[in-house]
Amino acid sequence: MGFIDIRAGSVIRQQFTKESVGKVSLLNGSSPMLFAGIGSELMQYDTRCFKDGVDYKPKAIASWSLGSPITALHCTQTGRGHLLVAAGCLNGKVAAFDST
Repeated sequence: MGFIDIRAGSVIRQQFTKESVGKVSLLNGSSPMLFAGIGSELMQYDTRCFKDGVDYKPKAIASWSLGSPITALHCTQTGRGHLLVAAGCLNGKVAAFDST
């Protein structure tokens, strides 16, 4: 997984995982929350971690084990401001979480 500074056009950090990153999703360009489907794990990252410097290694702030590889990922915001994330899995199941 690569974190890129789009203003400078350069890589901030590359992060390697044991399983491939199948899907990633952001709410929008101003939301700091990044969701990644890594194998059967749904991981939530806070991209504000880079305020501490480019050498900071992003850590997952939440994770969910879904039991089957994630093949689709989407997030949205409710009228009350809650951040919802939905993941579709290879086994046909769908999981939805309120990550607020």
